[in-house]
Amino acid sequence: MSATLGIKHGATSPVLVAGSDTECRVCHSVSADGSRLVTGNGEHPGPGEDPSSAWYDLMNNYAETPMTAANDGRFNWGALSPDGKLLLNNGAMNKNGVKLQGSAAEDNGPLLAQLFTVATGATYPSTGIPSGLVVGSPVFSPDLPPWKRRSIQALKMGRVVVVHFLFDAWFWRDANPNLPGWSTRSGRISFWDPHPAGKGQPVLLGWITGAAAQELSDLGEEAGRDRALSWIEEPFPAAGARKRVQWSNLRDWIRDPYALGSYSYTCPGGALERAALATPLEGLHFAGEATAQAPHYQTVHGAYLSGRRAAREILGALGREVASSPRSFSRLPRRLFA
Repeated sequence: MSATLGIKHGATSPVLVAGSDTECRVCHSVSADGSRLVTGNGEHPGPGEDPSSAWYDLMNNYAETPMTAANDGRFNWGALSPDGKLLLNNGAMNKNGVKLQGSAAEDNGPLLAQLFTVATGATYPSTGIPSGLVVGSPVFSPDLPPWKRRSIQALKMGRVVVVHFLFDAWFWRDANPNLPGWSTRSGRISFWDPHPAGKGQPVLLGWITGAAAQELSDLGEEAGRDRALSWIEEPFPAAGARKRVQWSNLRDWIRDPYALGSYSYTCPGGALERAALATPLEGLHFAGEATAQAPHYQTVHGAYLSGRRAAREILGALGREVASSPRSFSRLPRRLFA
């Protein structure tokens, strides 16, 4: 089988840290201070075998402590905090949700990435991770100060699904040639005609937000497109829209593994928290559209401007010459998204 070896500074040969002739202990994580190592017992356990893990005290003769709180592989390939006391377990995104690959959880249901205490294997409650963003949020060690945590908790991630339909004719213009689009459910469901009369093709763009977006996301791509098409049929029941579809596409930003949503929105009472979130913290600088000020938050150019701002802060802290700010961007009104 395979094992994990270690070599100390100044040594001329490695020593055995984890593993034996009967166990596979290769996939491992080590804390930045070199005090702890976590490794899985077998990469792909067979039927009836527990995908267990253990942690090793690298400062105490590599003493092994089994992590038996949950033998489902959740600690394999985890991310350790610099002092080795906390671990963010591994999770993987697929079309059915977040699951842990190579473990019993792949068959038994989703296993979300969470923060754990290494010594006990127990879940670690962290106020620095906003609800709903467990997988996508960074973990800070030491924890952020209360004022910075409040700024994070005052912002939430919006939900958006975008759909496009190409039809064989502009049937919605038959009722009103100047109809630019329409909205229902208090603006949560909106369809727009992006082309002026005499130009382009008969396309409708659907901007679906909030609970309606979640509805499409939960249905999946094919059933979600079908539901969105039913929303087009509601105001035009005699148009035969379903038979007129030439092409369609659904873009689910909620399930996108690199976005996990659309863009930030402010909870009631949190109007000033974007500035707090953007404030540097002991050499740590923050950027992204959530840190941009009005009217540029929720936009790509807001994220760009925030990056410029953070770069100027860093250069200023280093005593370097700071370039002038770019000219301002204009901005279109935003629609509802929460």
